[in-house]
Amino acid sequence: MAKKRTARSSSGEPAPNLGEIMADWQVENVVATVTLGLEPGEKIDLNTIARKFADCEYNPERFPGLVMHIDDPKATILIFSTGKMVVTGLRESAEAGAVVTNVIKNMKQAKVDVGSELEITIQSIVASGDLHVRIDLNEASVMMTNVNLSYIGR
Repeated sequence: MAKKRTARSSSGEPAPNLGEIMADWQVENVVATVTLGLEPGEKIDLNTIARKFADCEYNPERFPGLVMHIDDPKATILIFSTGKMVVTGLRESAEAGAVVTNVIKNMKQAKVDVGSELEITIQSIVASGDLHVRIDLNEASVMMTNVNLSYIGR
């Protein structure tokens, strides 16, 4: 569902010289990383998890992590034997906690020790949108800092 937002500067004020630009935008993907509180040198047995759940893919010859799919909220989780996880496919950052809780529950059902603490970090949010105005990318690259012209138009 697209959301209407007014263009604002980083200070929260309406963007200068832009008037009230209304943008239609939606979040496409939220990526989070999770670090489980394992003891140093402790590893997670990914084979045990893969055998317990049908919604898992694990082929260590092709990729070192286990791929788990969760339906509610819908997400894909990469689980590594080191206790690191990557959560992708979320539509809201607030869903990360529910996904991680679901994965931890599954891991405990498979009798896998997950440690006592965990840390969830939102790494990126990808959004797409339409500003409903034409933007001169050459002029924008001149006006903004840290813009590399070789990337414009790709």
